[in-house]
Amino acid sequence: MSGAHGLVIAFGGPHGAGKSTCAKAVAHTFKLKYVSAGDLFRKAARKKHMPLTKFNKLCSRTKLYDRMINEETRRQAAIGGVVIDSQLGPWLIKDLADVKVLVTASADTRYARLASRGSASPLQQKAETVSQEKLQRERFKKKYGIDIEKTDIYNIKIDSAGQTTSETIKMVTAAIKNHLSKMEASQFS
Repeated sequence: MSGAHGLVIAFGGPHGAGKSTCAKAVAHTFKLKYVSAGDLFRKAARKKHMPLTKFNKLCSRTKLYDRMINEETRRQAAIGGVVIDSQLGPWLIKDLADVKVLVTASADTRYARLASRGSASPLQQKAETVSQEKLQRERFKKKYGIDIEKTDIYNIKIDSAGQTTSETIKMVTAAIKNHLSKMEASQFS
């Protein structure tokens, strides 16, 4: 395993795809610590007393907050025994991750899921999500040279649209177990 003390799994994917739900379930199943870059980002925004959209724009102008979150993400991965939930995580810890999982869904599915979590209508949620994701894509490309829409970095790709949460979690868990079995078998070949 890549981390000093065990398995490291990195989850990536767009907002509303089910990435965090799956990452939390996998952490529980494999008895790993769960670390969310999104939680770290939201915590930093709260400390600045800023809504996420405004904080996201601030982060486009400075590397300070991204650097803090990225350093913490890499530190946790280096320790090991962790599931990292982060849009950039699979790239930031690619040398430390044993498994990189992409959870995705169609845009309409994602907007509806996100709208169901709050008070926004699906149309309002779409506008907010499109704007936020555009800022993030531009920020990640400009600051890191990372195009998060490229998916060749992932070992496992799961489309959660049209499935229940439990079905998606079962698929992700089975795919991770299968990938780890193949890794273990190749070490002894």
